[in-house]
Amino acid sequence: MARNYCEKCHYLVKQCICDLIPNLVQPLKIVILQHPKEAKHAKNTIKLVAQVWPDVQCIILPENDVENTDYFEAINHNWYLLYPGETSQALEYFPEQDKKRIEGIVLIDATWRKAYKLLQLYPELQALPKVSFATSPQSVYEIRKAPSLDALSSLEALAHASQLITGKETKPLVDFMVKAQARLWQQRPTHE
Repeated sequence: MARNYCEKCHYLVKQCICDLIPNLVQPLKIVILQHPKEAKHAKNTIKLVAQVWPDVQCIILPENDVENTDYFEAINHNWYLLYPGETSQALEYFPEQDKKRIEGIVLIDATWRKAYKLLQLYPELQALPKVSFATSPQSVYEIRKAPSLDALSSLEALAHASQLITGKETKPLVDFMVKAQARLWQQRPTHE
């Protein structure tokens, strides 16, 4: 029997999340470079980001196409890679005039191990200035196991970065994630 999917959100009709989607403007440009395995993961939060911010560009970034620079065409010197590390600058300490110069954010959507591998494979990613958080908000993403207590889902990281850069409230995006996941991944009743 064929399953019926919502034409707008692309989830099963009985799990449609269209009524939960907040109207939230994103003033930043965002490019998400997604590992092919993450793109196929059913519980990926980037699918939810695309519901709220349809202008976000999501590109599958394979491990075996490192000579191809087409993936990075939309990215220029006013873009920053959201990635923690020794050379990352904490967004909380950015002067306001520097925040205003940020045109866009790049995020690698993958497990930590695969994100690090993609970073090492693509010189274009290594060349981008990196930003991170001095203090991460507490994650409310409970669907998948996190590598550490201060780890955030990709959606939460984008929401926090956007709010720090633009000053615009992004809590409705995180609230949407929680409500959508409750609908999409609700516990099935156990049969006794």
